[in-house]
Amino acid sequence: MTLSFKNIKYYQPALWSCFKIVLVLAVIGTIFSSIIGMIPRWFPSSSFFLWKSQSFSYLLLMLPPFIYILAESYYAKNMQVSPVKVNQPDYGRVNPVIFYVLIAVCVLLLGLIIEPVSTLIPMNDYWEKVFESAFMKTDIVDSLLAVSILAPFCEEMLCRGVMLRGLLQHTTPVKAIIWSSFIFALIHFNPWQAIPAFILGAFFGWIYYRTHSIWAVMFMHCVNNTNATILSRSFPDLGMNQGLMDIMPTQEYIRVYIASFIFVVLIIIFLFKKLSNVKTVPS
Repeated sequence: MTLSFKNIKYYQPALWSCFKIVLVLAVIGTIFSSIIGMIPRWFPSSSFFLWKSQSFSYLLLMLPPFIYILAESYYAKNMQVSPVKVNQPDYGRVNPVIFYVLIAVCVLLLGLIIEPVSTLIPMNDYWEKVFESAFMKTDIVDSLLAVSILAPFCEEMLCRGVMLRGLLQHTTPVKAIIWSSFIFALIHFNPWQAIPAFILGAFFGWIYYRTHSIWAVMFMHCVNNTNATILSRSFPDLGMNQGLMDIMPTQEYIRVYIASFIFVVLIIIFLFKKLSNVKTVPS
């Protein structure tokens, strides 16, 4: 059996199959990643840099679900399933450069809009240390590689390129986007990321549905994660469960918040009118 990324277009999972992917990630992926994370404790004398690399640990976490997807893709191809490409960009009547600028601005503003919701749940000491390790205490190159490159690529391929694309073949666009957003929130395994992940995931899903561009959603994910990393390192004294509302004067923050909300609505309306009604069409 030859596993190939070229076969992914044949694999179009329904909802239950999507949850099986999550189960593989949660169980096998976590075991792989945890074992590597424990090696420096078991063998303190080991200086091999990969044992302490956030990027390497993340890749091990994502490896099992992708192997599972490739295996399912191989069987789907042999069953002569009609292929649906992962990436078939169509930006409608929007210039691609303008499109990417608009979605980048929208993601940054959405992060500000979502912030009050994501800070409602108090963060305990354990998770605060986890976030600090991921965003602040890791080597900056390793952190950006894991958070800004690997995470957008792997998670968007998983949640939009595989799951949403598959769900769109089995249910309505609204249900497909909601379920893929729920799964995107679920695989973060904590409520502080899950809440903004669901909201951002819905926007990512809508963009993917309208453009069928995997590069677009990877780019938006990269913008969001890079912004979070930069803010965390720029304000090291700010708690991981705090945000701009904690460093800006209240009235100024309210004005910025309202302006951001208006801009996001206007951008979405513009994209709604200008993007093609492209569906996930057979290749």
